[in-house]
Amino acid sequence: MGDRLIVAITRDCSVNKGPGRPIFTAFQRAQMLLALRCVDDVIVVDSTDEALGRVRPSIFVKGQDYVNKIEPRHLKICEQDGIEIRFTSGPKFSSTDLVERL
Repeated sequence: MGDRLIVAITRDCSVNKGPGRPIFTAFQRAQMLLALRCVDDVIVVDSTDEALGRVRPSIFVKGQDYVNKIEPRHLKICEQDGIEIRFTSGPKFSSTDLVERL
């Protein structure tokens, strides 16, 4: 969707809490993503606001599960900064889903 792919992942202390969570640490998640040739960089953030502020992307990409669910403040940031919002069409890989299957 763009020239570079920078993936923002949630800092461990900001991940949805639960017993044994996060299952994969931010370091492990970053290493898995950096192993993909299409990923240029990974940043660790507390929030989407922080990611948008640090990266200042031209395109903000979210998963299909966020269609019509982008928070109003994120919509405002994107509108103000001329950031296009797009959604992925591929599968979602979630450790929560993996745990539920097990």
